Amino acid sequence: SKGLVRVRAHGEMWPLEDAVGGKYPAQQITETISSIYQNLTQTASNSTAVWKPDADAYTMLNIEMGGKLVKMRFQAISGNKGPKAILRIFNGSDKPSKTLQELNYELSQVKEICKAQQTSSGLVCISGITGSGKTTTIRSFLETHPDNGSIIINTVEDPVELEIKGAHQKSVQRSFDDSEEEVKKKYIGSINAMLRGDIDIGMLGELRDSISANAWLNVGETGHMGIATLHAHRLTGIIPRLTNETMGLTREVLATPQTINLFMYQALVPKNCPSCSSLTEDALRNPDSDKLNIQSNIEEAIRLDLDPTKFRWRNPNGCSECRGRGTQGQGLVAELLTPDYQMLDYIRKGDDAKAFDYHRGRGNFDLTSNDLYCKSIVEHTLLKVFTGEVDMRILSKFEKTSDFVTNYLRMKGA
Repeated sequence: SKGLVRVRAHGEMWPLEDAVGGKYPAQQITETISSIYQNLTQTASNSTAVWKPDADAYTMLNIEMGGKLVKMRFQAISGNKGPKAILRIFNGSDKPSKTLQELNYELSQVKEICKAQQTSSGLVCISGITGSGKTTTIRSFLETHPDNGSIIINTVEDPVELEIKGAHQKSVQRSFDDSEEEVKKKYIGSINAMLRGDIDIGMLGELRDSISANAWLNVGETGHMGIATLHAHRLTGIIPRLTNETMGLTREVLATPQTINLFMYQALVPKNCPSCSSLTEDALRNPDSDKLNIQSNIEEAIRLDLDPTKFRWRNPNGCSECRGRGTQGQGLVAELLTPDYQMLDYIRKGDDAKAFDYHRGRGNFDLTSNDLYCKSIVEHTLLKVFTGEVDMRILSKFEKTSDFVTNYLRMKGA
């Protein structure tokens, strides 16, 4: 039987570009996974001592490549037809952190984030899917903090992924064999030690369960700034995720004034190859283009009173410059939430629809404006569509484009 090695480039999966197209004997792939886990594991970062094909495991890896130390996160998942292993590369951990603007946040968003940095307490949550750059943003948030160097920043992470200048970082490694009590003992003990350390900011890595969620809340409720990441879809998904059975927080507590400092959702979207992307007229002439999808997006653009003739569309065949992918690199898009008392009241009552209608109504309705205060991630992405940087079809990554247009027009006319 065969196994397949693939790489994720610009957010999409592609076969490994080698002589065999990434196809290797299953036994060879299994032995390679085992060798990586056993020989490259970073000390005290592994979830189990020995990896077995029928078990899940994770660890951090340190690999020397081209004279540089490269950090990776390793996750193995068992399956009916054999194991699967994912290696995530953490680029730039040995380089200075990028500023928020260098990460491609718009100036209006940078100003809102800076206000959150200058608030000494409350909860900061950065959400997104795996690989959306959450840890990189946290690193930038902390390293560019105006008081970095004169305040105490401690982290408790499972495990430490990127080194953060000015922070005391600690890994709390959970094992798959740990009971809930053992996990609680490890995690809560580390959090309590951190709180006793006269901190100003506490960063807890990823929120995964009620133990980590309540520890994060404890940091914020005791007069410190608590920062964490969360897997959630959109800003609208953060509160429901935090208050579900797994996380166990309550709306009453989260809606207490000054508890929430800043909530963010971010994503990375593939950028059009500048060498082969096409203007609308040429894209519709291309026999390999998905004309129905392009035409559908054109119709939605017209509903928004936009001129789609200057939009650029991804070439389905690519070119030599983009290695046949049609894309080159990724761009960051995001949406931010700093709640006021009225929004907190809606959240407390469980009326999320009204909460986010109210939130969006606080911003402007000029889709061409770089002022993204209270605007959605779809609107941030549209700005990149206007410049030709992104294909309009990517909007559906966040919600049906027709739904966005209908809702936008409803709120604009309200």
